Amino acid sequence: MKNKALLLSVLVCTGMVFPALVTANPLSAPPEEEEPIVTDRPDFTESSETVPLRRTQLEVGYTSALTANTRLHTVGEALIRVGVTPKTELRFTLNSFAILNTPGGNTTGFQDISIGAKWRLTEAQKGYGLFKHPQSALITSFSLPSGSSSFREHTAQTLFKLCLGWELTPKWEMGVNFNYSYVSQGGDRFNQFATSLTLGYTWSKRISTFYEIYGFVPGGFQAGNNTYADTGIAYLVNKDTQFDARVGFGMNGISRDYFIGAGFSRRF
Repeated sequence: MKNKALLLSVLVCTGMVFPALVTANPLSAPPEEEEPIVTDRPDFTESSETVPLRRTQLEVGYTSALTANTRLHTVGEALIRVGVTPKTELRFTLNSFAILNTPGGNTTGFQDISIGAKWRLTEAQKGYGLFKHPQSALITSFSLPSGSSSFREHTAQTLFKLCLGWELTPKWEMGVNFNYSYVSQGGDRFNQFATSLTLGYTWSKRISTFYEIYGFVPGGFQAGNNTYADTGIAYLVNKDTQFDARVGFGMNGISRDYFIGAGFSRRF
């Protein structure tokens, strides 16, 4: 408990770091206008953008997923992203509270936390089109066995993500992820690969939607491949605040296999 309290204190202190106020100087050049917030939710595909230097971004949400006769609710899904260089961010995923409903009863508790970083590797080639060089980034993270006994894995799980992003037209953009993780399930360790593709469309300065497909190989220990499709919407309140919602389903031959979710993101 002491270690968890110490870690939580560090994260809270980190999240309270704000950029210093700049005193206006008529002789200095005006600062560049900052782009609107870019989040790593609500889709599965992570963006190739990083949080600006000295900015902190909080992304939270809720998901309800039904697979056959099992329903899982996750509340929190908090991701804290801290810009530490112009092209690097630190990432802290806090414990989500999980509620698992099965025919045999209900289980509640906290999931594991994870710590990682994202590095922006290359910038996109100027212009639009699929055959332009994409913007790219690398995400690495590892989980810590810190959750409740019913949801905690006994060993750390590592994850690597290569994130690619293209601007296809002034309205359309595309993101692709290639993931590798060394995961644990019920005490068994195995290699897992995943890939995803998302298309985003900007309807206005405030509203955008996405359309996505992604899959895991294998989907779990001694399991086949799992594939999912989802779509969602994001509403930009201002350049630092966003609300989102999504709905998706599994393409795995299970009669009832779908999920819904919503979230909120704020840049400080």
